This record gives sequence, structure tokens and C-alpha cells, in this order.
Amino acid sequence: MWPIGLMPVVSDGAKNLVESSIIIEQLAPKLVPSLDVRFMDRFFDNYVMAPMQKIVGDFLRPEAERDPRGVADAKARLKVSYGWLNDRLKGKTWAAGESFTMADCAGAPSLFYADWVEPIARIRRDPDLSRPPARPAVLRPGGRGGPAVPKLLSAGRPGPGLREGESPSEGNNCLKALF
Repeated sequence: MWPIGLMPVVSDGAKNLVESSIIIEQLAPKLVPSLDVRFMDRFFDNYVMAPMQKIVGDFLRPEAERDPRGVADAKARLKVSYGWLNDRLKGKTWAAGESFTMADCAGAPSLFYADWVEPIARIRRDPDLSRPPARPAVLRPGGRGGPAVPKLLSAGRPGPGLREGESPSEGNNCLKALF
């Protein structure tokens, strides 16, 4: 279906759609009302999710093959991204404004997992915006299976960004921070 061999892929038998942003735009165009939404989707994928994946991927390698400099660079990128988001999200209910969009579909999981490898300390401190997410699609990752991920990754060792005996915070600060 897709020679790259990665997911997601959706097919109607005649045409394949690949990559989550393209699939969302095709199946739920109301979630992509502007270029700002597209930009925030790309921001979360490239500047939050990609560095997080670098850190986790490095953690999963044998110790002799790890890249401490690459991990340090990825953590630095996350800190810059968190700072930029802190300013960008002020006064907004959702990632790209007042409506739930594709940007939130990208932001929620990106920040959820990034918080495990480089804790979020500075995003969204407005008291009226510290509400938990109200959308079931956003609540599910934290409510089902989320805490098992660090345990799975650690296999008896602390997960990336965690010290011995530590686990990600209950409810994960990133979801509270973004929404």
C-alpha cells in the first residue's frame, strides 16, 4: 500500500492516503480551517514529536550505540519549543484558537509523550486555561495505557528523562498545560 512501509495508511481500494495530516484533512476537513492550523500541526510534529522520538529511540539502543550529543540537542530543541509554545498559546483555548482542530490532534500526543522525556515546566499557566481536556479523543491517551509506556520502555530501568523509582506525573502535566 505504501512503499515506505510506515503507518498510517487509509485506502478506498482506488486511492491510498498516507500520513496523518493528509488523512485528517481528507476525512475531516473542518479540522483544518486555516494555514495557522496546518502550521501548528507541523510545529508539533517537527519540533516536539521529532525530538521526543530521538530521545526515546536513543534510549532503546544498546548503550554502546547511544548518542549523548543527539539527545542533548533534542532536549534543547524541546525546551526552545516549550518556550515558544508558552508565548504562542497565551489567550487561546485550543492550539490554534477557539476551536478544536488538527493542531490539537497533533499537539495532545506530542506533548503527552514529550513530557516524559523532557518535563514541561513553562507552558500555559493562565489559571482559566488550566482545565483538563474535555474531548474524549484527547482524554483517552492519558486514561488508557499511557502510564504503561514508560514501564515498557524501561524494562526495569528508569525511562528516558526519569530517575530510578520515578514515573511520569499523574494525569501528565502536558495535557493540563496545553488544554
